[in-house]
Amino acid sequence: MTAVRTPETPEPARAAASGSETHGNDARARVREPFKPGNTAAVTHGAYSASKVAEVAEEIEAQAMDAFPLLSLDKFRWARRSWAHAEARCQLIRADLDSVGLKNRRGTYRASLLTLLHAEERRAEKGRNALGLSPDSIARIVMNLRSAGTAVLSPDEQKEIGL
Repeated sequence: MTAVRTPETPEPARAAASGSETHGNDARARVREPFKPGNTAAVTHGAYSASKVAEVAEEIEAQAMDAFPLLSLDKFRWARRSWAHAEARCQLIRADLDSVGLKNRRGTYRASLLTLLHAEERRAEKGRNALGLSPDSIARIVMNLRSAGTAVLSPDEQKEIGL
């Protein structure tokens, strides 16, 4: 079908060049503005978003240091940060699973997300045990500190934790 050109409705240049009419469905007409840096359009659960994970991890780290002052020592910084990031990813994934569910729109389980949650739970558990955030591990750490005495801590570290 060829378009009839009238003064009120000029023929589109692309339709004339291709020999077809667009009928208002030209995909090129639906071009949207490009995303700006820092957008969150693609963020679903946030476990892959460095900024989202860091935000939650900082809160977890602060709570842990308030509850257990020994963790505020600089020598625990890397282990504490690694553990907090794993805990943050677990929190973000669990929140997504609670709100969206275990299955996707097709009705199949969200296997990759569940696998990621399992891996992060294992990392978080190892971190909790290393830092003394479980009953068994805190007992082991306290026993080791008592047997070693305060000599394992520098005078600044002893002041920092109130010894």
